[in-house]
Amino acid sequence: MLLTCYGCSNAQQKSPALFNFEEYKTISKPTTKQDSAIVFITLILDKKYEQAEKLYPAMFKIDVAPFMSEGTEYNPYLAEVGEFVNDYMNTYDGVSLAVFLENKYNAHDNVYDMLLRGSLRADSTNVPAMFLLAKLRYKNDITDDAYYLVQHMMKLEPDNKKVRELNAYFKDNHEPLGDNLPNFDTFIRQEVYYRELE
Repeated sequence: MLLTCYGCSNAQQKSPALFNFEEYKTISKPTTKQDSAIVFITLILDKKYEQAEKLYPAMFKIDVAPFMSEGTEYNPYLAEVGEFVNDYMNTYDGVSLAVFLENKYNAHDNVYDMLLRGSLRADSTNVPAMFLLAKLRYKNDITDDAYYLVQHMMKLEPDNKKVRELNAYFKDNHEPLGDNLPNFDTFIRQEVYYRELE
């Protein structure tokens, strides 16, 4: 297991609204698996669970009770996942599951990160998963990783307005990453350990 925490040494004024998923892509009529995942994720982030359930009804029947832990002030969180993840091995099912568990059951950042990376291991061109992983790393001050992911998003979707905005932000507010970087496959296999919830 490798620990990646390419923490940025330069002070950076963070923008809380920088990684607003709703600004990434708007889908009016989903026609592909990716479209459906984007719609589902947007609904979950907006806490519109009844509408989201119509897209993934089985997901809402998952029993997560054995994997829950008590957090501070009795705020339970999902500490691990079970075999139910095997039902969501498709890259877009995987990212949908990750967002569902993170938002509905307060999945620990370690779990959320692992699921997003799993989705990217299934398909390294899954930009929605890349976007959400960059957001998670950025939120936890692992800004080098966030920038690295944004650069990959630019290669895949250079015409996306939100992706261009993110890339411009990091160019203006972050030191160049340099050339000594892992390839993408190595990057998404490296584990990041986040602060434990007490």
